[in-house]
Amino acid sequence: LNEYYKKSRGVIIPALAEGFGLPLIEAHFHGKQIIASDLPVFREVAPEGVNFFRLSEAEDLAGVIRNIEDSASVKSPERYLDWRTATERMISIIKNNAYQIRQD
Repeated sequence: LNEYYKKSRGVIIPALAEGFGLPLIEAHFHGKQIIASDLPVFREVAPEGVNFFRLSEAEDLAGVIRNIEDSASVKSPERYLDWRTATERMISIIKNNAYQIRQD
């Protein structure tokens, strides 16, 4: 999958339903321009610059594709924490807060 991301200019995500919006987050992580169906979960997790279309309207998708700027203008994606780093930070916060609570 990583090889496909390296070779692609963008990603179209024509989903009818999606639980957590992970395809959109993954495409953003790889720095790709994103066109996604207009789902509430995608709107909730979408970074700036995602292009939405109504899945029921073929012309809507065609219009979005016609209006996309050159992929060179896509901003570099922000980097997300990996599981190890996120867990270590969470443990540190819990330990520090537990210590402060005991001191009070």
